[in-house]
Amino acid sequence: AGQHGLEMRSSNGEIDSPDPRADFNRIAEELARVTEKHRALIAELKGNSVALHYRRAPQLAGYAHRVMRDLQTRYGQGLVIQKGKRVVELRPEGADKGQAIRSLMQRPPFKGRMPAFVGDDVTDEHGFKVVNEMGGISVKVGKGKSDAQYRLESVSDVREWIARGLDLSTANGRRHGAA
Repeated sequence: AGQHGLEMRSSNGEIDSPDPRADFNRIAEELARVTEKHRALIAELKGNSVALHYRRAPQLAGYAHRVMRDLQTRYGQGLVIQKGKRVVELRPEGADKGQAIRSLMQRPPFKGRMPAFVGDDVTDEHGFKVVNEMGGISVKVGKGKSDAQYRLESVSDVREWIARGLDLSTANGRRHGAA
């Protein structure tokens, strides 16, 4: 799944991606003017969503969010703001990682299996909630409040966890509440 579930690849390799509901090309053109003015900002057209990254200029966070709220107001019938780590995105409402997981878990080869989901961003929280509802394993990487059942400190810890066969009973994996 990609773009918060807006793109889905089947087990035979076919990709299902609906036509965008909004004119993301026009939105991207407007963001190009913004990034010309503020070169530290990065605009990313993803097809069914558009993002404005401010990781190279965290002092422009408020400005980036205002720009995207303005675009949502003007183009946004059915669009929502998605906040992330030093990024703000416009995407269609109803598309999130939790919905993507629900959809995947109804298809072969995932149907009837237990989901495991690892993430490090606020955009992953929808996925954690759905995985928890399904009795799966949810793992937050890094700091910050989360609904994930477990926490690992780094990508290296995730690799070690996978190499150990997904056993969270030892090493840095620890069960937690909303920590």
